[in-house]
Amino acid sequence: MITPKQIEEWIKEARERPSSGPVLIQFIGQRLKFLADRNEELLAENIQLRSGSKVEELESRIASLENQLELLKRQFGGELPELLAPSLSLLCFNTSGKLLRVEIPLDGLEHGTRLAQFDEPLNPADPSTTLLVTSPLEELLLMFETGRTASIAVASVPAADAGVVRWNSALQTETRGGEELCGILPVASLPLFDHCIQVSRRGFAKRIGRSYLQGYIARDYIGGGTRQKLDRPFGLFFINENDLAVIASREGSVLTLPLTGLPYNAEETIRFPVTDYVINAFNPLDRAHIVMVTQDGKVVQREASWLTPSTSLKTRGQQLIPPGRLSSGTRAAAILPCNESDWGVALAASGTLTLYRMADLFSAGSLPGAEADPVVDFKSFSLPSVDRK
Repeated sequence: MITPKQIEEWIKEARERPSSGPVLIQFIGQRLKFLADRNEELLAENIQLRSGSKVEELESRIASLENQLELLKRQFGGELPELLAPSLSLLCFNTSGKLLRVEIPLDGLEHGTRLAQFDEPLNPADPSTTLLVTSPLEELLLMFETGRTASIAVASVPAADAGVVRWNSALQTETRGGEELCGILPVASLPLFDHCIQVSRRGFAKRIGRSYLQGYIARDYIGGGTRQKLDRPFGLFFINENDLAVIASREGSVLTLPLTGLPYNAEETIRFPVTDYVINAFNPLDRAHIVMVTQDGKVVQREASWLTPSTSLKTRGQQLIPPGRLSSGTRAAAILPCNESDWGVALAASGTLTLYRMADLFSAGSLPGAEADPVVDFKSFSLPSVDRK
């Protein structure tokens, strides 16, 4: 199986030794060819056995392979993939189901540069507006509070005009019966993972095997993953057997669990007061740091080794905000994994989207001007590893 770590190692190899790039492309092309050939074999076998009892099973396997093949093509950009997309896409979406895209150029990034501006201010205490940084080649799985899902390509999301995010020009996804859009999962890397974790706002979580997830996607329904009346779905992320699942809350609680510690049916994992709720859930993979950005712009950094896997559910986990700071009103706008070489984008209450170099934020310990303009959301991203000499 191809793992995300292997992909990052290949990209690093291509950056350090550009001559190895064609070899990597050939290997990935061979993998795509294998899936295509296997798909043709199953199609032929299905024709021969159409009147037999295995027809339904074979058709399911064919659909699964076709889906994986298409996802891999999207991930690597085509039949003979290039290692890079020309830019990254910053998706802005809200609970009413509106999506808009802001392009992040890969060249010429500068610390403190304003990337775009919302046409109206935002409420820092309202989590209805969210950011997601992803590849423009990605396929997105939209998850609604009813448990319904829908798929859309990033390229289908309209781009912000002249760097201004106007919700009246956004894509309005279909919402049924007043349901809200809860989360978005990029799914091109689905074939690289064995499980998916579903998490709710109140910290209920369950794991879903890849084959089951593919069936849910095909039926456009994954379920809410909730157990309490006032709870609602939050998000999904991929994980493998030896990875860790991290669930983080607005009041700075961070719970770390191994895959084996996560149930197959939704159960309460992290316990917090009624004033708290989940703001992020993720697989840290091989990121070196865990970073918290507070609403007043403080940047708190921990080494990834700080994460301590819990041996039981229903705990508070580790705390990033001391009790004294909590009582004075400090809250997290984001808790996320990153590397020092990564970049970040902050959404402020004024509606400004600003780019930051994570290494500079580590040194400064805060985002400039955030006390007067609170942080609503913050996301980090890695630039594709290439030789840009």
